[in-house]
Amino acid sequence: MFCALLCLGAQRNRSIRRWNGYTLLAVDGSHVQIPSNIHDEATYFNGTKDGRGYKLLHLNALYDLESQLYLDVVIQDGRVEHESQALVEPVDRAELTEPVILIADCGYETYNNIAHIERKYLIRVKDKQGILSGLGLPDAQEFDAVFSYSLSKRLTNRIRREPQKYRWTPSEVHFDYIRDASDALYPISLRVVRFAVKESMYETVIANLPADQSPPLLLRELYHKRWGIETSFRDLKYTLAQTHFHAKKRPFIKQEIFSRMTFYNFASLLRLHTIFTQPEGTHVYHINAAFAVSSFLMYVFTKPPPRFSPGSGFVGVAILMRLRLSRGFSE
Repeated sequence: MFCALLCLGAQRNRSIRRWNGYTLLAVDGSHVQIPSNIHDEATYFNGTKDGRGYKLLHLNALYDLESQLYLDVVIQDGRVEHESQALVEPVDRAELTEPVILIADCGYETYNNIAHIERKYLIRVKDKQGILSGLGLPDAQEFDAVFSYSLSKRLTNRIRREPQKYRWTPSEVHFDYIRDASDALYPISLRVVRFAVKESMYETVIANLPADQSPPLLLRELYHKRWGIETSFRDLKYTLAQTHFHAKKRPFIKQEIFSRMTFYNFASLLRLHTIFTQPEGTHVYHINAAFAVSSFLMYVFTKPPPRFSPGSGFVGVAILMRLRLSRGFSE
């Protein structure tokens, strides 16, 4: 129920804010440490030097980068964490009709995820490993190449003879669109792009965005926008205190996580719909997340709630935060 409230609230209150005509969605995961319980084998880890263990849940979120809202979330137990499989559920549940680009980091680059997305995507991958292994990538430091082939669940002589035309996916590799031992083929096409992010540092991404409309420099800018979900995790953990919980049992802890994410969405709506005048100078500012949270708390718990207006001093220079538009990939 709490997850449904989060998703429904985000969908009904989300104002569509686009980048070059697309809604930008990011998917990523974050560990959440919860109160320790050595009898909970699904979340308990033995890892500290003094012998004390810890418990982890893994939060997998679908986040609207321009509207700054969590649209969906899947919470997994720490011992069964699987980010790749966790992508499928929110993607299949999403009821978005507008053009979308889904941006993801390493760990999500599986054939099953690509087949489920059915939209534009941009995913960072490891060089010459995983999904790129055996593709015969160019030796150049920067390149933009397209690879098309068909996936098969059977390793026949034809598959062996033409590795550039067919790719065999073993039975232990989960793929929803071909049954094991089936002769069916699934066509797939990957655009593989490697670009420089700084001197002597390169990143590789796969995408299905057309090359004539999205050159490598535009893909670099687009992937850089993914940092917004990392910032949201920071605000969720430290501004909204998702490092401390009242409950000790997993079901109630998950309720607290859903409630904090819903709270985050309300604070984001407050930030996005507040009108303020940019201070004089060269920097662009936005409203500080911590101030938005405290203002929302004041609005909810003060009786009667305060009335804010553009001229009431609700937003001042002291609670604005400068946007770091030049932030690098390694920061």
